[in-house]
Amino acid sequence: MESIITEAVRIATSVILESIITETVRIDASVILEGSITKAVRIGASVILESRSTEAVRIATSVIIESRITEAVRIGTYVITESIRTEAVRIGASVILESIMTEAITVTRDERGAVPSEILISRNSVSGI
Repeated sequence: MESIITEAVRIATSVILESIITETVRIDASVILEGSITKAVRIGASVILESRSTEAVRIATSVIIESRITEAVRIGTYVITESIRTEAVRIGASVILESIMTEAITVTRDERGAVPSEILISRNSVSGI
């Protein structure tokens, strides 16, 4: 689906996209959203993206969010990223946060191979749980 203005896109009962301007939405093995302004992207009950400006959202085995301004990214109940400016947030086997205020934060498995149930990262105006 390619359109200049899209208010609501509902794919089955799992994907709800509400935005003012959306250029391209592709539903295949993954979800690709390219738009100038995106208010909310809800994939099932696990992914909620609230931002004023978002360039690309890809939902496959991982989540890649590239945007200039991102207010909140919630992946399930595990990862919450709140920042003024965020360039890339990747949620897969690891968490990588790259932004102007924070260079790189990587959260992976510990030396025993276990993933912590709660991880708190605080640096300047960027925090993740």
